[in-house]
Amino acid sequence: MASIIMGALQNRTASPDQDAAQQNATLQGADPGLLGRQADQMNKLMGVMFVQSFQRLPNVANYISQAMKAWSRVQKELQQAASVQSVMKKSPINQSLVANPMPSDSVQ
Repeated sequence: MASIIMGALQNRTASPDQDAAQQNATLQGADPGLLGRQADQMNKLMGVMFVQSFQRLPNVANYISQAMKAWSRVQKELQQAASVQSVMKKSPINQSLVANPMPSDSVQ
């Protein structure tokens, strides 16, 4: 198994920068940072709607409250995606395994 992985690493033709660019391109414009800011705006809007409806439309306020709970999970996922993307952009990819591959017969 390790020999297959190491062989694949040795036969790589793309640089780590190209790999990161390709991974970023697969998002197809779905910028987690932008989506996170939009999600925050929607959360604020739902908060305002909740306050406006809780006295006269309690059922509506209850549904908004449920939606806000679910929306917080969306925001959490977007925050995690944004942090992963920022790490990919800012830190260089560790090339130690590519530069110094282990012999294929040492680990099996």
